[in-house]
Amino acid sequence: MQTTRTIPALFALLLLLVPAGLRAQTGLGVSVQGGLTFAAGDEGDNFGTGPNFALRTVVPLSERLAIQTTVGYQELRVRQDNALVSRGYDPSTFRLGGGFMEGGNRRALGALVQGQLHLLPRSGRFSPYVLAGAGISQVRVTDFGIYFLGRWDDEPGTSEIVPAADVGAGVQLRVARVVSFFAQGSYQMLFTEGGSTTMIPGVIGIMIEMGR
Repeated sequence: MQTTRTIPALFALLLLLVPAGLRAQTGLGVSVQGGLTFAAGDEGDNFGTGPNFALRTVVPLSERLAIQTTVGYQELRVRQDNALVSRGYDPSTFRLGGGFMEGGNRRALGALVQGQLHLLPRSGRFSPYVLAGAGISQVRVTDFGIYFLGRWDDEPGTSEIVPAADVGAGVQLRVARVVSFFAQGSYQMLFTEGGSTTMIPGVIGIMIEMGR
């Protein structure tokens, strides 16, 4: 419940931070998006795919350039067998003995400001684009627990606020004067303590352009 309240609040704040002159520009886009986030690099050994969803605005500066602000949530789900092995459990024996585990997922709630460069005019029916940006993210690993043979093995979760950066590409498909669908993928780095967390979110979404 806290996440569902926080994301709209951050989104409203980001929209207010966009200068009034830019907000008034014809074609300001407001969109919702969702998809799947994949673990990248070493994270792939410990975490599997999880969901993502976000809200964003797109402020056009020209037919090719825009500023995009995104606030969203994404999650990587712990690979249970790998987590068990790293803690000295045999997964087959663990399950036969009635063991179970919970938690240990990695969650990120963040805000990004990105530059968007369209390779074809954004007002056209089909427009691919590239983007790059930076922002901040709250990265949280949930409390982790293993129960086996009447004993709990607990690990407390962690939480930190860290800088983030990403690069990516997407394509926008206009289906009406003010309505477009888009698909986008990016490579994100969250600069967590002692290293970095890398994620590859893939999203699809719909955008409504105001004032066109």
